[in-house]
Amino acid sequence: METFTITELSYAIIAIAGAISGMLMVVWKSRCTNIECGYGCMKCDRNVLMEEGSTPTSAIEMGMDRGVP
Repeated sequence: METFTITELSYAIIAIAGAISGMLMVVWKSRCTNIECGYGCMKCDRNVLMEEGSTPTSAIEMGMDRGVP
């Protein structure tokens, strides 16, 4: 195993801390009420905000029921 300097160690710690804090910010700002990453393979129950005067539209009414964009 190669030795490393304290500067290289600090760069690695900063990079790891930055990646973790970035992921935490995405999770905290998300509108998902339930997030599962393991066996559900990225399942998210999303709390959608409704605009004033709009009505909910189902995926079938929008033509998105086939799963094709």
